[in-house]
Amino acid sequence: MGSVAYPRAQMEAEFGKGRFGCQLDYMAALALSEGFTRWILYGVGQPYVSHPDSSKAAKWLHAHRSFLWWMRLARQRGVEIVFDGPNMFTPELFGNEPIREEPMSGAYGYDMESDFEHYSRVRDEGFALTT
Repeated sequence: MGSVAYPRAQMEAEFGKGRFGCQLDYMAALALSEGFTRWILYGVGQPYVSHPDSSKAAKWLHAHRSFLWWMRLARQRGVEIVFDGPNMFTPELFGNEPIREEPMSGAYGYDMESDFEHYSRVRDEGFALTT
């Protein structure tokens, strides 16, 4: 069997547009939609976990902050989130706050005109994957 297209329209209908800021968000939506009850996070944000206070780690967290919304939604729906090994996202980071974040105007990889300048700058400035 060949590849299967990601059900973007279905995920947006189920969760709303503007909730997809990084690839983690797309995985989270599909996992919730398919009824997974346990997420194991391992190595999320590598290689920045060894220097979480660095400017590169801060930029990574900023670009992936939308995943916090998904983790909070998952926990609200009873999903067990296991932090196994090194991760940029930790239980302390996503905390116990209720889901309040407003949707973004674009979607990572699709209609991100509003965010395109940021991602172009990151690409053009050549942020290395090491610290």
